[in-house]
Amino acid sequence: MVAQSGPIGEALGAAGAAAGPSRDAREGLALAGLAVGGAEADAAGEAKASAANGPKGQAPGGLDGPLAAEGAAFEGPIIEAVDVDFYYGAFHALKGVSLAVKAHEVTALIGPSGCGKSTFLKLLNRMNDFVPGARLSGEIKVAGRSIYGPDSDPVSIRRLVGMVFQRPNPFPKSIYDNICYGPRLTGARKKADLDVLVEKALRAAALWDDVKDKLAKSALELSGGQQQRVCIARALALSPEILLMDEPTSALDPIATAKVEEWIKGANLSIVIVTHNMQQAARVSDHTAFFYMGELVEFGPTMEIFTRPRELRTENYITGRFG
Repeated sequence: MVAQSGPIGEALGAAGAAAGPSRDAREGLALAGLAVGGAEADAAGEAKASAANGPKGQAPGGLDGPLAAEGAAFEGPIIEAVDVDFYYGAFHALKGVSLAVKAHEVTALIGPSGCGKSTFLKLLNRMNDFVPGARLSGEIKVAGRSIYGPDSDPVSIRRLVGMVFQRPNPFPKSIYDNICYGPRLTGARKKADLDVLVEKALRAAALWDDVKDKLAKSALELSGGQQQRVCIARALALSPEILLMDEPTSALDPIATAKVEEWIKGANLSIVIVTHNMQQAARVSDHTAFFYMGELVEFGPTMEIFTRPRELRTENYITGRFG
């Protein structure tokens, strides 16, 4: 777990931590399924299957899950970072980052390689917890609640904050089982409920019409763009209020990229996307944050960032003078 210094408020999901599997088991499940990680995490998830029912009294995961409703009802910034510093050992990766993300908008994080944007993204659902020597100071809130601290529950956090990675990483399972993976770990068992959930998630990811007649087919047999939308649907099946996307189209062809971007623009949830593609940031985002050498240089409406930046470093990066 990331070492925490500085004041931290109440923990998200503390009630969920009160019963059920041990903290270690829940964190293992989170990395295997609820964080929607790579295929190598699949075996770890299967090994934890005996703990899959989750905390007592917690509803099974799905498109109408309780945490999604809680996030949707919250008024104010859906994500708020206050004076965040982050270290990998002695390396100071983020320096005094403060940022407030509005609900149901798309926020793009841009900047040259190594600037800290992906590190910041991963902090939003505690994906850096198991990095040796990692250390955080400051505060990060999701839906008004601090997500770091001794009583916070990473599984509950990751049910609210889903993630899709740079390269499509479907599990070596059927399309149907990929979508059901997270909900099954959180207790969903009824075939009829899972059928409805799978259809809703695939429709939300604009993939249902392409795969509805071949749900038993391996997800690995799909095209790269379809595999990435399977990963999006797999994340949506847990009803996240927020979806983090780390360069989700960098490995896709232009046609597949256009389909993913079309989905992003029409999605009814809060999205934070890391991208090296300036045109993509301009096309899909409502707000843009420019990171450079671990600092948040500028944050504002995308149109203003790209046409009337306040900072010279922002202008130089956007116009290609460096980066």
